[in-house]
Amino acid sequence: PGSSKPGQSKLADHVGDYVSAGRGLAQIRANDDGLILARYGEEAQLKASDTENVYFSANVADDQLISVGFIDDGGIPSSHLMVTVPSESSTHYSRVSIDPSLVVNVSDWDKYAGVYTRDIEELTVRIEGDELLIRQRSSGQEFVCAPLTASRFACPIGIIDFIEREGRLMLRLALSLWFERDADS
Repeated sequence: PGSSKPGQSKLADHVGDYVSAGRGLAQIRANDDGLILARYGEEAQLKASDTENVYFSANVADDQLISVGFIDDGGIPSSHLMVTVPSESSTHYSRVSIDPSLVVNVSDWDKYAGVYTRDIEELTVRIEGDELLIRQRSSGQEFVCAPLTASRFACPIGIIDFIEREGRLMLRLALSLWFERDADS
């Protein structure tokens, strides 16, 4: 990897919010040292490589190299990125515009709290303060979800939608996996 430093205008073309159906939200921000990748509540400082639009960072937590490539589709600003971490498959993210005027009424989220099941997987949704959290039974992990709209959230396990179907509140994960809400919750 090289040490060339792209111009600030080029870096600005990459700054923004990106989502992956299966991996949730990734944010690219700029600072004096270049670009920062933020996802899953962690940040990684990115350095330019010898290849245009490709950046890298050593993930301090597990000494893995993170590679971030911005896909040049002729659009400005960048509309897609790929994140590659050896412990994961490469993940494609698409740029989204999160409405800065979105006013989130956390009390509206109370209706989402409960247990949702699909086959052998179970997701438990709870509200704590001003955060919506999802606990995945299979991994035993709990994730903070970022609101994208009033009923759509991004978290490390993917995009979460709460949707009324046939009079029942359902949870849709990664745009395709439907979870039914338990009647008791």
